[in-house]
Amino acid sequence: MRLSMTTAPRRRKVLSIDADLLRATHEYSRESGNRLDDIYDSALRDYLKKKGQPIRLKEAFEQSARQPANDRASAKRRPAGKKQR
Repeated sequence: MRLSMTTAPRRRKVLSIDADLLRATHEYSRESGNRLDDIYDSALRDYLKKKGQPIRLKEAFEQSARQPANDRASAKRRPAGKKQR
């Protein structure tokens, strides 16, 4: 496990990855000189960023603080004009 001042300790997780995808990323890893976990880490961070999902707790707090409280509450409720059947 690597520790640095900018990253949190890593946790191990077991994932099921398609054989063709694993082969392709392993080949890319050898060609680029990057480790597989670094490649997957980068891909997952890019995916979460694309979806607008905060990665760090600080980012989640900042995103929450930018959203007005009334918007958060109304997003959880159903619109008033719609009736449930």
